[in-house]
Amino acid sequence: MSIFLEPTLPPVVAVILSVLNNEFDQDQLAQVMLNLKDVTLVACSSTELEAHIQALQYSSRGIEFGETLLLAHEDPHPKLNFYRFERVRRFTDVADWGQFIVFELHKYVKTPFIILVHADGFVVHPQKWDDQFLSYDYIGAPWPLPKDNFSYRDHFGNIIRVGNSVSLRSKRMLELPSQLKLDWNNADHGFFHEDGFLCVQHRHTLQEHGIKFPPLDMACRFARERTIPENRHIVPFAFHKWQGQNRFYPKFSQKSTLSAQISKAAKRLSGAR
Repeated sequence: MSIFLEPTLPPVVAVILSVLNNEFDQDQLAQVMLNLKDVTLVACSSTELEAHIQALQYSSRGIEFGETLLLAHEDPHPKLNFYRFERVRRFTDVADWGQFIVFELHKYVKTPFIILVHADGFVVHPQKWDDQFLSYDYIGAPWPLPKDNFSYRDHFGNIIRVGNSVSLRSKRMLELPSQLKLDWNNADHGFFHEDGFLCVQHRHTLQEHGIKFPPLDMACRFARERTIPENRHIVPFAFHKWQGQNRFYPKFSQKSTLSAQISKAAKRLSGAR
């Protein structure tokens, strides 16, 4: 008996039900999936865990990652097996979270690269993936030109346009800050943001050790946070924050929890038997 899915069901539930109904075979699925076995999809948070899990699911549409990883103080869905859960401390604020990302995330990663996603930033157009992204150690959405005389300035005073937390990062990028013993407490103008710490404040040091950052046009194709002249007509692989052209992308809510949707799907299954 065929089971008709409601559009609001998360992708992983749709796949589970499709498997139960024998609606596709594994060989056909493998042929259309984007193979990113060298990349781990990562979400790390102490808040909005339901939304982060749904962001992981949405980001996995049409992509076969090497691994999907949730780092949090608790696992709200221990029976789900589409991600590996690792328990970490509950973060006190964004600075504490950023310090973990810079100095500890590498301990949990087994692949050469990661894609870090958030509840408000994830993969939306898998067909826009480009293998050239893997030629770089850090790719995030471009920043706009600053309106002050200090933001986004590197050690030499150059304006840096490529950063952002929703990003692709190499394992080498994850490991270097600890190896080099970079000083997290030496924040740039008092702002403890891990993307600025890596891509701006310590950019020169990381580059001296072989880290490669992409040109602006490559970053525009990878992700979009703000609409700027350089990305206005580009459909990105990922996004961060619902603003400008990003306002139409899915917004996952804690009110519509994953557990409730799975329970509803299970009831539909029971009723069909």
